[in-house]
Amino acid sequence: KHAGLNVLVSKEALEGSMYSLQLYKSSADSFMCTLIPESPSSHIEFTPGGLIYKVGGSNLQHATSITFLLLAYANYLEKSSQTVDCGGVNVGPAALRRVAQRQVNYIL
Repeated sequence: KHAGLNVLVSKEALEGSMYSLQLYKSSADSFMCTLIPESPSSHIEFTPGGLIYKVGGSNLQHATSITFLLLAYANYLEKSSQTVDCGGVNVGPAALRRVAQRQVNYIL
């Protein structure tokens, strides 16, 4: 829930209209970094086939929710011409979309 709030509210910070919301953007950036396998802060688990996996959860609900957030944040970043710095790994909208696309491909 917090990740969704951070991603959705960060849109205002990315668009430059609400600098006071920059903390939400920082939190959203950190969350995105946990989803990128190449990131040093990646800590999400994947099934052997590549689906985002959460122990004890409804796995498709978790994967689809994260996929939505990846795509929404990719759109916000693209519109504002920004990227996310994941510990020296520069992550742009295309990288977020690739992770989301892998989830959709797995589900379908």
